[in-house]
Amino acid sequence: MIKKREINDAVLTIPKPKSFGVSKEEFIKHIAIAAGMADYEFISFKTDKKEFCKSTLLLDGGITITDDFKKSIRSAKIITESVNHARHLVDMPGNVVHPPYVTQVVKKMAVLCENSIFGVSGGDQAVKFGKEVGFDVVDYSTYDAATTRDFTGYISKYKSAGVDFLACHSRPQDGVMITRTMKELNYNPYGYGSLYGAHIIADFGDTLGRDANHVFGTTNFTSAANVPGMKELAAKFKKKHKISADATFTAGFAVLSVLQAALEINPTYNREELKKAIEKVDIKAGEYNNMQIEGIKFTPNHDNAIVKAFVVQWKDGIMHPVAPANYAVREPVWPRPTWAQIEKGA
Repeated sequence: MIKKREINDAVLTIPKPKSFGVSKEEFIKHIAIAAGMADYEFISFKTDKKEFCKSTLLLDGGITITDDFKKSIRSAKIITESVNHARHLVDMPGNVVHPPYVTQVVKKMAVLCENSIFGVSGGDQAVKFGKEVGFDVVDYSTYDAATTRDFTGYISKYKSAGVDFLACHSRPQDGVMITRTMKELNYNPYGYGSLYGAHIIADFGDTLGRDANHVFGTTNFTSAANVPGMKELAAKFKKKHKISADATFTAGFAVLSVLQAALEINPTYNREELKKAIEKVDIKAGEYNNMQIEGIKFTPNHDNAIVKAFVVQWKDGIMHPVAPANYAVREPVWPRPTWAQIEKGA
């Protein structure tokens, strides 16, 4: 008789096969499969390791361990490990999942961007990256943000083509309309988000409410990030202006941080001397009230040499950082829930 199995502090008691209509070997195989599945569900912390906890089945002395018995256990082990590894593949968070994992799930990708220089440059990079990691980029479209008011044609095409991942770069009103069109047509890709643009501004979440849930974006600001002073500054901004801060606000605010640091290097108001001082600025996040992730340090071409961005995912009106790993405050939801599930609170 199989007497019990320990699951952390819990004990699972299992009855005799009695008259189940199966052999003892078949019975133990099914029990071992159930135990292996339970290990994954109840014990394994599946987001930080690929190993799975091992079950210990306690048997009474009345059972003879035959070769058939051992074969049943081995068969159960193979089945449970295969299923658990498949589960593990799609349960890993974004700070663990990297392109080789994602390509196991995402097969087809589409890119949809407004046709400005900024939008097209972002779209080009998305296509380049998608191809590098093995996605089939089935469509790359740009649209005129000044005249396009209907995205039904694009979304219908992506739905019928079975596109798993949609990356966008849109103006604010476009991002809202694209998302609403996806809902109207019940288009449910594994992932949906933006390179920058509409999907990471406060108005996107405020306008769409829960329909913004689980949308991804990349941004250099979110009030949910654990960057010194960021939460406090965002709270002060909202209290004063009655709206939420976003990346546009942070970029403008960074100018003041740079100027303050530059004037401390050279406290003159000579234009050329101020320019030289700005080129020497090297400030971290939190210094001089700077909210830029990692900080600001200029290259000879006047780009920020240490610029980085958060990968965020919307949930309940907040852009939660899910990458890079050292800034992640939660695991991302992947694959994205369906619209029906989002309606029910997912």
